[in-house]
Amino acid sequence: MKVYTSDELGQLKAIEFTRGTITSDPDTPKPTINILIKPTKVPIQRLTACTYNDAIDTPVIGLPGGIVKVVDKETGEILQEWKDARVQDETDKCIGLAYAHGHIISCTASGYFTARSLTSDAAEVTTTHTLPAPLSFLRTHPTEAGTIIFGGKDRDVEIWARQQGEKKKDDDTKPFAGLKQVFKAKNVKNDELDLTVPIWPTDAVFLPTSDSAPEEKPQSGNRYARTPPNGPTYKFATITRFRHIRLYSTPLARRPLWSTQLGPQPLHSLTLHPSKPDDEVIFADNHSRITSFSLSTRLSTGSYLRPTGAPMGLECKGRVVASVGLDRYLWVWDARTREVLGKVFLKVKPTAVWVVDDEDVGDGVKVESEDEDEDGEGDVWEGLEEVKSESEGEKGEGEEGKRVKRRRRYEKSIFDPNNQTRTKPQNSNSSPF
Repeated sequence: MKVYTSDELGQLKAIEFTRGTITSDPDTPKPTINILIKPTKVPIQRLTACTYNDAIDTPVIGLPGGIVKVVDKETGEILQEWKDARVQDETDKCIGLAYAHGHIISCTASGYFTARSLTSDAAEVTTTHTLPAPLSFLRTHPTEAGTIIFGGKDRDVEIWARQQGEKKKDDDTKPFAGLKQVFKAKNVKNDELDLTVPIWPTDAVFLPTSDSAPEEKPQSGNRYARTPPNGPTYKFATITRFRHIRLYSTPLARRPLWSTQLGPQPLHSLTLHPSKPDDEVIFADNHSRITSFSLSTRLSTGSYLRPTGAPMGLECKGRVVASVGLDRYLWVWDARTREVLGKVFLKVKPTAVWVVDDEDVGDGVKVESEDEDEDGEGDVWEGLEEVKSESEGEKGEGEEGKRVKRRRRYEKSIFDPNNQTRTKPQNSNSSPF
């Protein structure tokens, strides 16, 4: 399989590996890492891929200050580069980057939106908008051209799209021209102390809609949305920095159909489950957990094992889920079984990941946990041969056994009466335990 990763030093890497690759295990296959862009000390904040001159899976990177680059996937050469002239702050964060309907979509935290065409018959056709700020994310609709969703701190989710009566002949060349607000979410009711629930959506994802699906009713007390009779219909899920996951349906209500608070950590990086896009989503928190969640039951359906390091990027494609994080590892899991398929050390703190190809042969790596939903810790010692010592106190296995051995060697070295050169340390902090 093949993935792209970016990091805080500005490097772009193309990594190819087979299932079962674990770089910390010398007995597993080694990955092939091709550095497309060398360190520039300017972090790459967003990463996606596009079709450029019939070359599919061409990487596109978003940098602070409204800069976007299209990179050759073989040589790392910059094929195209542009900067939004409206962005004056060089640290203005890139909070949205996507390839949709032949256009590269980018947006900064200050609300500067740009849609640039990459098609040969409409070269350098650019559409710009200034969205209400500050923003934390921006997403495009997967199938409907000219539809975006965004939100941020103290700014609830909004959907902008081209209205039915304003479509023009240049829809194919400028599908993101003339965008207007078609939906704005309303905050949930005050809490039990009659305090306003804070607003900070961090990500959203459009859900597949079906005319035959049963109609869902909003929670009691919701005010129905005032949408036009022939207005657009959208169904989407959001997550917030205050640990909420919410489900919306635009024809029914401006408030969410339901809202659930999960865990102690802020949530980010929401995506559809590759195997169950109609019902399940996957998201990460700021600690180390990546969770699969059912929208129909409003319950977690499992967690993807990540023992350490907060996830910084999350991407799903085909049958796999990929993530990079503060532990400097690229993790890849099977989306359905949640078993680890690969683990690659990246040396530098990564910022984003993009799955190019999930096809591969071979078995995954069994890294199971005793209580996956509660602890998220894998029993990595299960397959190792037990090593026993003659001493009864050293019969433990794993880290506990090693700790006993180190302690006994340490005590013997400082308290052995035959060793005249060593004395008991005066500072208790000098002990390695």
